[in-house]
Amino acid sequence: MKKLLVSFLFSLAVSAPSFAQEAPKHLSPEAEKYCTELTRAMAAEIQLNEAEFIVLKSLNREMMLKSEEIKSTYANDAATKEKKMKEIIAGFNSKLTPVLRPYQLQAFSAMSLSANTWAVSDSKIAVTSK
Repeated sequence: MKKLLVSFLFSLAVSAPSFAQEAPKHLSPEAEKYCTELTRAMAAEIQLNEAEFIVLKSLNREMMLKSEEIKSTYANDAATKEKKMKEIIAGFNSKLTPVLRPYQLQAFSAMSLSANTWAVSDSKIAVTSK
């Protein structure tokens, strides 16, 4: 009986993490639409080809997921939220920069991106230059 109890507790401990709720890994249809529109606007601004577009869309999707996670996790701590957002923007830049050619990098550098760039809203999607 003791062995049965121990093996039950062990199996419960091993399987418990699989029951834990994970952060969403997919965007809502509205957010996915925004991601596509944002990517199209950015791609037009910096003249991306199809392969570069795909990389940018993947990075934008990742940024949207991470920014939503940060907003919900640090909702009551504005300073930490801002710091984390700056970190993921820096990560976005470091992942995108090697993909771009010099003239694209120059156009990308001229773009005005902020933490709100990856926030889904009802406003018109526009990527503006400085």
